[in-house]
Amino acid sequence: VPFLGLRFLLQPIRMCSTASMVVRARRMQRSPEVAALPATPVEVDPRLPCTALTRPIFTSFVASQVRDLLPCHLRYSDWELVYSPSVHGTSMNTFYRCQGGPNVIVVRDAAGHIFGGFANAPWRATTTGYGVGEAFVFAVVPEAGKVDSSQCGHHASNSGSCRVEEGEPLSPLSTTATEDDERQLSHDMECAAAADDSRAVEVKAFWGAHHPSGLPPQWSDTRMLGLGKALVVFDDFLRGSSSACETFCSEPLSQSGTDFVIRDFECWQVGDERGG
Repeated sequence: VPFLGLRFLLQPIRMCSTASMVVRARRMQRSPEVAALPATPVEVDPRLPCTALTRPIFTSFVASQVRDLLPCHLRYSDWELVYSPSVHGTSMNTFYRCQGGPNVIVVRDAAGHIFGGFANAPWRATTTGYGVGEAFVFAVVPEAGKVDSSQCGHHASNSGSCRVEEGEPLSPLSTTATEDDERQLSHDMECAAAADDSRAVEVKAFWGAHHPSGLPPQWSDTRMLGLGKALVVFDDFLRGSSSACETFCSEPLSQSGTDFVIRDFECWQVGDERGG
């Protein structure tokens, strides 16, 4: 009986304490000092700065999206630019010598379209395929409901030749570079950049890890390198091709057609691992 009496006497105190907690919680909800959680994930650009790269392909937004597609153990590793023709010169031997470890390769074609792939193994000149199922290919495409930047003005496929810098040889796929070509290419690339800056794009990726073919994703020799048939780059780093690929169960990555002219090429090493 004394115990029940004590509980009865303490009941008003418990009720007051509960009411006080409710009042404090409501005040905290109304307080401007309580920061709301971000509506979208934090954008993290994994690329280390490279002042020599004056015409980067990736925007911070696209680089962060590709980063989120990497294997879990690599998603928080820094990316280092290990090869770009505009920085290191045009040479397949230089490419093989500079790169190593897991890496991301990315291409911007003459129409401003951006696509590439992740290779888990270092590139090397060999007669057999290599790599494992963590590899994937990707294309930067307009976000659903957005206008394709390549449709801005004229259709991007009307621009068929790569812009040529002073003193730079013409692409083997093109023998002339007219002023109209120059203006069209600049216009296409400005539209593509505007789409990236406005977050009007998304990264569409294709994996081949569970495909029954069991084909190795990477192959390369002294004349070209490739991720299946999805992305092939020739040794002059001016030409490439992309086809429907059984290895990655992917559609062609380039909107310019099977064969395309390379405007820019970059290889980013993920982490500090070096391979032979």
